[in-house]
Amino acid sequence: MWTKEVCDSITGLLSLKENWNSYGSYKADVKSVNMAIDYVHMLGAMNVFPKPSVSLTPGGHVFLCWNWEADAKELSIEFCPEKGALVNFWDSNGYVDYDCIIKMEI
Repeated sequence: MWTKEVCDSITGLLSLKENWNSYGSYKADVKSVNMAIDYVHMLGAMNVFPKPSVSLTPGGHVFLCWNWEADAKELSIEFCPEKGALVNFWDSNGYVDYDCIIKMEI
């Protein structure tokens, strides 16, 4: 299962300093990291999702992305402590089929 590896990658984002991308980016938000780790544990327990890619937005939020290349679909979640989990889903036509905010307690 990919859960531990992804959680380690998320935790590793905390080592990035301000301006990590040379364009004025913020360092990783600890609340965003904790939200993402909680969510990864929940999704990992379902055992139906492939391993996501892990990155950090310039605003310091953890960003997880799943790609289903065979179906040309993508699911992404940005963990924004001020708003919740921002979820987007794209299909092969580039349409956002699902765009929502999931409120999460920190």
